[in-house]
Amino acid sequence: MTKPGWWGIFQAMRNETVLQELVETLHTNCGDLYAACREIKVSPAFVKRWQADDPKIDAAIREAAAVGAMLIESELIRRGVHGVDESVWFQGEEVGKQKKYSDSLLTLLAKKRLKETYGDDAHGASISINLSNAINIMPRASTYEEWLGYVKTAETLQLGDNSEEAEYAPILLPPELDPAMKDIL
Repeated sequence: MTKPGWWGIFQAMRNETVLQELVETLHTNCGDLYAACREIKVSPAFVKRWQADDPKIDAAIREAAAVGAMLIESELIRRGVHGVDESVWFQGEEVGKQKKYSDSLLTLLAKKRLKETYGDDAHGASISINLSNAINIMPRASTYEEWLGYVKTAETLQLGDNSEEAEYAPILLPPELDPAMKDIL
């Protein structure tokens, strides 16, 4: 009995187990086909050839990559809409957490999901949008207690009595908190 040639080995590798491993890996790695191939120890060229030879396999791999890519969009939403907590440091010590949002990631998401309003125009020129609607003016504090007072004042002013309007209200501190700001405000 003779050993099968390379073609026989490749044909033997084309099985449901390899496809299932590839699909599961694509679901969890943001649809990165090359990383998935490395993880399950198959050649990307083998997978590309398998896709070219079998439209059903091609469709399955493309769908798995698209599902995996949804992780990227989910992360855009998390960072752009919900924000991430970042440490606040004062004089070398962590004193709290602050919610940070990414306007640039939110811009990418808006361009993808709201193409008619924020996408590229018909001529291919990119439309620039600014999602920031307020300037946060926070005076410099010399002590942690002073900084905490500024933060609490800003939160009180931002929240006010009507919590529905609070998220759209700009943060403006009273001039008496920082005499240097009196002439500017």
